[in-house]
Amino acid sequence: MKTEVNGERMTDVRIGEYLVSDIMTCVGKKSAVYLRKFERVHEKGCSFNWCAALFTALWFAYRKMWKAAAAIMGFNVIYTMVLSVLENTMLTADNALVFMSAAAGLFVLSMIVFGLLGDWLYSRHINAILDEQGCRGRRAVQKDALMDSLQKAGGTSIKGMVILWAASLVLQWAITWLIFFLLQAV
Repeated sequence: MKTEVNGERMTDVRIGEYLVSDIMTCVGKKSAVYLRKFERVHEKGCSFNWCAALFTALWFAYRKMWKAAAAIMGFNVIYTMVLSVLENTMLTADNALVFMSAAAGLFVLSMIVFGLLGDWLYSRHINAILDEQGCRGRRAVQKDALMDSLQKAGGTSIKGMVILWAASLVLQWAITWLIFFLLQAV
């Protein structure tokens, strides 16, 4: 069976139980790249995503994974609060190098973890959207309403990424300022 996606004829090719054409429609931008990554995740269980590693919450927001983006942002806020308190209460010339090394080490470790999990989480996110739209195991028949729905549910969101970035900056600034103010009062 054949179907059309972006004007190209596609066959009934699948990754797992989902049509490649449905995955491509849902992913939107860079769908060919993510098809290779999803195949690797499906076959080997892992793939490394440099954008997820370097931009963490922003990449998750860009790919419309709102829960993961919010969780990472929450972690970053807590991490910033803890570092701010430690910096203002415990940092001395003697332990500054240890403190900065530990903070940098945790940052690099989180980048590696998000890089390793990014494609796997994104594949699960796309599969969940496809399941919601009834695409698991479906026949390769073009349905315009389904394609429109997949494009809307999937894809990318620059607006969401910018909003998350701005909210993160404001929240981290406010928390840092609040901690500094409270520590000065003590």
